Amino acid sequence: MDVWREIMKSKNNFDDNLVSISSSRTQLDNNPCGICRANGMPICKGHGTGSSGESSEVNDDRTSRKDLSATSDKSSLKSIFTSLKKSQLWVSDYEEMIFNYINPDSLILITANTGSGLINISGIPIKSESQEKAQNELLNAIEQELNQFLEESEHEVSVKIHRTGKRLEIKIPDKTCYDAFMQRLMDKNLLITRSAHVTHEITPPKKIQTAIKRSMSSLEELQEKNHLPGIAVAIISNQGKVTTQSVGVTNSTLFEAASLSKPVFAYIVLKLAQDGKINLDTPLYKYGHFGPPEIRIHENYNKLTARMILSHQAALPNESSLPEFIPEVNVGEKFNYSGVAYQFLGEVVQNITKQSLETLAQKAFAKIGMTNSSFMPPTGCSLIKLPDYELKPIPESLNALLQGTLDRHGQLSIIYHQDRLFIAEKADDGQIQLIEKDPSQIEENNLIAIKKRFADIPNNAFWLSKPISVEARELPLIIAIVGHPPKYAATIAIGHNPDNSVDLKQKFYIAHPGASLYTTAEDYGKFLRECTTDEFIRTEMFGVKISGEKNNKTCTPIVPSLAGKDTKAKDNLVSPDILMQIAWGVGIGLQRNPNGSFIAFHWGDNGSGRNLAAINLTTKMAVVCLTNSANGPLAFRSIAEPVVGDLTAVSQWLSRREGLPMAQGIRTNLTQEMRLYLHEQKQISTTTVSSNENKCW
Repeated sequence: MDVWREIMKSKNNFDDNLVSISSSRTQLDNNPCGICRANGMPICKGHGTGSSGESSEVNDDRTSRKDLSATSDKSSLKSIFTSLKKSQLWVSDYEEMIFNYINPDSLILITANTGSGLINISGIPIKSESQEKAQNELLNAIEQELNQFLEESEHEVSVKIHRTGKRLEIKIPDKTCYDAFMQRLMDKNLLITRSAHVTHEITPPKKIQTAIKRSMSSLEELQEKNHLPGIAVAIISNQGKVTTQSVGVTNSTLFEAASLSKPVFAYIVLKLAQDGKINLDTPLYKYGHFGPPEIRIHENYNKLTARMILSHQAALPNESSLPEFIPEVNVGEKFNYSGVAYQFLGEVVQNITKQSLETLAQKAFAKIGMTNSSFMPPTGCSLIKLPDYELKPIPESLNALLQGTLDRHGQLSIIYHQDRLFIAEKADDGQIQLIEKDPSQIEENNLIAIKKRFADIPNNAFWLSKPISVEARELPLIIAIVGHPPKYAATIAIGHNPDNSVDLKQKFYIAHPGASLYTTAEDYGKFLRECTTDEFIRTEMFGVKISGEKNNKTCTPIVPSLAGKDTKAKDNLVSPDILMQIAWGVGIGLQRNPNGSFIAFHWGDNGSGRNLAAINLTTKMAVVCLTNSANGPLAFRSIAEPVVGDLTAVSQWLSRREGLPMAQGIRTNLTQEMRLYLHEQKQISTTTVSSNENKCW
C-alpha cells in the first residue's frame, strides 16, 4: 500500500474525527457478529455470551473471593507473552512488555501492559451506527467475561475496572490472575492473536518496496502544495530499519539541521558522562571558566550544570550578542530555550577533552555510522580573518589554526590580513601551500564582494583567527576568487524564504553545539535509531527508568511539564493544557500522551530551512523530515503522524511559541493509519542503510 498517498486521500476526503473506511472494511461490515467485527474479523469463531447496547459509566474496585492460581497455568505469562510476540497483529515496545493491537481493519484500540497487569480497550471514532454497536458489543462482552472470571475464582484477588462510554480499562495487579484472564479472552476470541482470522492482505516485501517507490509522487504533492524546494525523509521502523525518501533533492543532499543539532550534542555529552569525563550534575565552573567575564559574578554562574543546560533550565537567553542571565530568574526555576547555554557547555566540553567539537562529533558519528554529517558546513572551504596586529600568515601558523578541522572544511582557506588576501591549500601530503592573491587577478565586483564578506565578520575574539566555514550559497564567489572549486565541496540544500526566494543573508557559522550541524535524512535517521537502542541514552535523555519490584519501565522527564515554567509560551497564548502535555528531557522535548506514553521530538529552524524529528517511545518508530524552506512545517504532520502518532500538542506549542506554520493534522483516524504502517513494517524487508551507500528510490 502507498502509505503517503493513502494518507493524503484520507486527509482530503474525510471530516474531523471520522475514520476512513476501506473497501475491505465494507466487506467486514457484513459480519453479523459485532465482537468479531470490532476486532476486524470477517467471520465469527464463537465467543460464549455477549450483548450489545450502551453501558453507563463504571468506576469500580472489585474484589473476588477466589484465587485463580489454583486453576491457572503458572507458565501462562510465558504463554501469553509468546502469543503476543509471535502474532503479526500485535507490536511491542522496547522491553516487549507493552503490546498494541495493530489490525488495520479493527474498530478498537487495545494496549496490553503485561508488566503492570493493565489492559485498555477503546473504540475509535466512527460515523456508522452498526460499527458503534459492534464496539459496544465487544466492550460489554469483555466486561461480562471479567465478572464471570471473578465469580469462578477461588480466593480473594483485587481488580480495578473503569468504563466510560467506549473506553474500558481493567487492571489486575496479580500477574498470575492477569495472565489467566488474558488467556481466557484469547481462548474465547475476544482478543485476537491468530492472523489467519484476518482477511486483510499481507503485502509481500517486494510489493511494499514498489509501494515505497510510488510514494515519491505523494511527497511531490506535499512539495508542490506547500512550495517546498526540497524534502528529505527518513523513517525508522521498530526493527531498526532506516528507509529514506526525497523529492527536489537526493538522499545524499546535506541540510542545515539548525536546532536538530541540540539532541546530537546532548548525545555527545551523555556519552562523555557515561565514560566518566563529565558529571551532569557538577557545577560547570569546577571544570574551568566559560562564557564572557561579565557573567561570572552572577550567582547563577556557580549553579549551572550540564543537565540544567541540556534541559533548558539555565536562565539564559536563546540568542544574544552579549550573553547575560535573565533578570530575576534562578537556575532550575524556569524553562528558557537557550542556544547561548549550549554554547557555554560546548566550551566546557572542549576544555575538558582538549578536543574540538568537530573532533568529538566525528568520533560519535563514526560509531553511529553517520558518514555525511558535520558541525561545520562541508563546503570544503573556510574563511579566516586575522587581526591587523597579527604577523603575516605562514603555513606553520595556519596549521595551528586549522588543527582539528576536517579536510571538508580546511582543505582550502581564504585568509584576510591587513587588507590583503591569501589562499591556503593542503597538498596531498598534508603540507599547506600558501600564496598571496594579486588583487589585479580578481574581477572588481568579486573583490568588492569578498572584502565585504570579511568586513561583515565581527572584530572580536569570538570570530577573529578562527576558521569560519563558507556557506553553500557563497561557493560561486569562492570559485571566482580561487579559480577552482574546493576539492571536498558537498551538495548542500540552500534555504528558501516563504515566497520561495533564495535566502541570501549571511551566516557566520563556526562549530556551534546547538545550531551548526549539517546532515542528511539518512544520517539523522541512524542517530534516532541509536537513541532508541542505547540503554544509557534512553535512560538519561528520555528518563526511561526501571521502577518497582516488577521491573516496570517508566518515563520520568527532567522537566515533567512546562506549565508554570515556560514564560514565553504563556506570553504567546499557549494554553495551560498544552503546556501540561509538553515535558523536557536531556536535549529533547517530550509530548505526554493521554495514556501516559511519550513522543520525543525536536525541531530545527534557521528561518529558511525547517526540520522535525520525532520518536514514539512505545513503538520505537521514528521519523525525521528535513526541508530547505520556511514553509517546511506545513508538511511535518502529514509526514510524521502516521509514523509516531498524534502531534497536536507539539504542533500547537511550536506554532504559538516559535511561530512555525504548522498545518493541521491528517483529518482522519491517525492511529488507524499508523497501525496499517506498523502492520506493513512487520512484513517489510527494507534495506538496512549501510555506512557507505545511499539508497535512493
